[in-house]
Amino acid sequence: MKRVILVVLALVVLTFAVPGIADEISFSFTGGGFTASGTFTATNEGGGIWLVTGVAGLQNGVAFGGLVPAAWVGAGNSVDAFNHVGANTYHYIYNNQLALGSNPLVDGNGILLYTPGGVWENVYWNGSSYVIVTDGAYPNENLISFQASLAPAVPEPGTMLLMGSGLLGSAAAVRRRLGR
Repeated sequence: MKRVILVVLALVVLTFAVPGIADEISFSFTGGGFTASGTFTATNEGGGIWLVTGVAGLQNGVAFGGLVPAAWVGAGNSVDAFNHVGANTYHYIYNNQLALGSNPLVDGNGILLYTPGGVWENVYWNGSSYVIVTDGAYPNENLISFQASLAPAVPEPGTMLLMGSGLLGSAAAVRRRLGR
């Protein structure tokens, strides 16, 4: 009996020791010569705001190079970034924040992505439409249609461990009853 109690306690401790995974947000945008879809890795920062920390997907058939990272700067605040391409320097203001369930989904700072070739692309809300601006295109805004929604939840490892230990306990109880 002592062994069973120790095993159950160990499983409970392990359940809460396993960290959760970040959420995934499905996205897509089209327009202005761009067609893209994929997932953002994001952390819920509260108040309906999600901080995007990664991107995976395709744009015009080519995988995204990544996301220009932004430390959490608070809702409504932004980060200044400069991309140096040859003799040119391009200035971007962004915060990599999504507001799921609201309109617009991104604010005027938006999300800063980059392609495998190193071209930066800022997807943001210009006050009336979603737009994308790339290196060398500013101030030319390409109008796009942008959608994003929380991807279906995947159970955390700790949840699966807790469920498995419950099933094992139930099986042991049934076996014990049938054995008597």
